[in-house]
Amino acid sequence: MSVFGKIFIFEKYPETIKTFQAEIESLGFFVFGFDNLYQFLQYSDEINPDIVIMNFSADTMPNAQTWIIIEKNLRQKSCPEIYANIVGGLPKYPKVHRLEFNSDTLKKDHIINIIKKNQTNYLH
Repeated sequence: MSVFGKIFIFEKYPETIKTFQAEIESLGFFVFGFDNLYQFLQYSDEINPDIVIMNFSADTMPNAQTWIIIEKNLRQKSCPEIYANIVGGLPKYPKVHRLEFNSDTLKKDHIINIIKKNQTNYLH
């Protein structure tokens, strides 16, 4: 386990996940990257991430029932922070922070800013 914490990233492009993993793990974090929502849900039920960042596109946006499962899996664990670019007509989820990016603009800087914001409060 990383000294600084575990980060889950859901991103539709596997190449982007690999880039994020390499760059962010070089900073001392352990990154779990997913491009498959089923795998994300399976691992979120088994592992306690410190931060979750989900980058959805129109074709990967979960339905309301899936959001309930995501929140249940993550909130029954100790995951303190969930960030997502929720778009469309889904209800607001009070425990999910909405991010200001679309599926083509998530960058390492977005992730680093989220980590820095939460580092003193949540990561160990």
